[in-house]
Amino acid sequence: MPESSGKSESPEMMDESSRKVLEVLKRAAPRDLSIHEIAELVKMHRNTASKHVYALEREGKVTMTRQTGNAKLYSIK
Repeated sequence: MPESSGKSESPEMMDESSRKVLEVLKRAAPRDLSIHEIAELVKMHRNTASKHVYALEREGKVTMTRQTGNAKLYSIK
């Protein structure tokens, strides 16, 4: 299996889980979501959802909008 180069990928090349995370954030807009909320909506473990959100943030597709206590909230750019 080829390794990801870390570069921004086209939607066709994007990981299925990352696509699901983006779709959840699009549907929630303009509301922002926590990692916990994203994980519940895409039905994946919180750590897995976090990995995808952080990757999407590095690619510039997702942004952290605010922090409430320890929870960081994210939305689509």
